[in-house]
Amino acid sequence: MNQLTKELADAVGDADQLEVVDPTTGRVYVIMERSAYELEQGRSVREAIQEGYDSIATGEGVPLEEADAQMRRELGFPPRS
Repeated sequence: MNQLTKELADAVGDADQLEVVDPTTGRVYVIMERSAYELEQGRSVREAIQEGYDSIATGEGVPLEEADAQMRRELGFPPRS
């Protein structure tokens, strides 16, 4: 595992997160404490699951049998017997 430089550690301080830019590529990275990251990941997963439930409740989506048949056609798998 990589370690923060003293400069970055001081910049993070007590902040929840710190955005840094790679001057070579221009890519932006977010540095945050692992527990905060894991909390955010869990929140994102719960939101995605809730969106799926909401879609089903409003009649959106495709029945499992239809989705399975479509996937099998697209991927060249044989029909389910």
